[in-house]
Amino acid sequence: MISSSDISYYIISLGCSKNQVDSEKLNGEMLAAGFKFAKSIEDADIIIINTCGFIQSAKEEAIEEIFEALSIKESKSKKSNTFTTKVVAVGCLTERYFDEIKKEINELDYIAKIPNSKLVLELAKKFDIELESLPIRTQIPLVDDLYYSYIKISEGCSNNCSYCAIPMIRGPYYAFSPSQILLDVYMALSRGVKEIILVGQDTSLYSYEGIRSQEILDIMNRLGLDSSKNRIDISDLICMISSIEGVEWIRLLYCHPDHIDDRLIETIALNDKVVKYLDIPFQHASKKVLSSMGRKGNYDKYLSLVQKIREKINGVSIRSTFMAGYPNESEEDFQILINFLKAAKLDKVGAFVYSPEEGTKAFKMKNKVDVKTSKSRYSKLMKVQQKISQKCLEHKIGTISNILVEGRIDDYTCFGRTSYDAPEVDGLIYFESQEDLIGEIIEVKITGSSEYDLIGEVV
Repeated sequence: MISSSDISYYIISLGCSKNQVDSEKLNGEMLAAGFKFAKSIEDADIIIINTCGFIQSAKEEAIEEIFEALSIKESKSKKSNTFTTKVVAVGCLTERYFDEIKKEINELDYIAKIPNSKLVLELAKKFDIELESLPIRTQIPLVDDLYYSYIKISEGCSNNCSYCAIPMIRGPYYAFSPSQILLDVYMALSRGVKEIILVGQDTSLYSYEGIRSQEILDIMNRLGLDSSKNRIDISDLICMISSIEGVEWIRLLYCHPDHIDDRLIETIALNDKVVKYLDIPFQHASKKVLSSMGRKGNYDKYLSLVQKIREKINGVSIRSTFMAGYPNESEEDFQILINFLKAAKLDKVGAFVYSPEEGTKAFKMKNKVDVKTSKSRYSKLMKVQQKISQKCLEHKIGTISNILVEGRIDDYTCFGRTSYDAPEVDGLIYFESQEDLIGEIIEVKITGSSEYDLIGEVV
């Protein structure tokens, strides 16, 4: 039996930020159990792919990564300690297609579903590894020097949108306890994190009704929150997190438009630690399409929501996601979406072509939009939004923004993000400085813009 201290591993995390949190917690468990984190996939004794299975393109990417890892395994010679490279697949894809993957990709050394607290123990048993210590489930990033941390506040989804496979993969919605969430926040702060990013399939829906620890009751009473009410909502949670020393920015991602209430808007507007940024996946603007999706919105309702948010939250930046080519989407429906984009003038927009997913309601719908038309609509949508986004960036020229400095590209040029930009999906701001500012939040005057990024100078 070989010791975990003699085994290295590498984790490939695919898909969304919620999946990334799972990978980071698995990383924490592996390190706690005594395994060594490999600097590259080629150096690893155990290669773990945490897959995504949301849409077709994500599934294809996951399969490609699995076969790439198997190719690396095949090319490596046996180590002197007789431990041969292992390839492990976990995550949403394996949760959804476990039997098929087990049958079709039998070269995999181990297949598990969504990572849980038993996975490291299972791997140790399967590969005859003696663990140096118990795998404590802590969240540790896969890369160093990140000054933000995704904190998952819930699991699963019960919205049951007709096109979405998440409820089949992740199960129904349930909220994590405030105690667990605050512990994750404290751990992130201990690593030097400045920005806490709350994620879940629908963060605006957060509602915890379970047992509350005395610590949580004390915090709520100290902050003047009503500890006698039956549930803790997202506004309560934000208030508790913002009271923690060291938290400088709080960002919300994935707020379902049908669940954003006035209290949440007020909380974002009045709490200085909450960045004035909202990610609201509208998906469409046609009432017919939205109704078919299982959503309650329409053009007027969603435009009114955007207007209300802008009236209440000074300088807010709104990001959204839209779908092109949903079944039975007519040219009229698509034009309603385009008109919505032009009227709402959202700061940032992402889009994707509808992907028919087995087991969803939309998969069985007739009148599918052909691929060519769907791609054409996607291109038109993004072209319209590109002009809007460029104007939004241009309007920032001359203003002063707080930015989180994240790195430098040479001795003279640093880069970071304004509070109006989320990591990985939004743009960056570049500025000149020879000072050691990485990890700091500073003021920068915006002097120029490009297609997606900004240029500035230190104030």
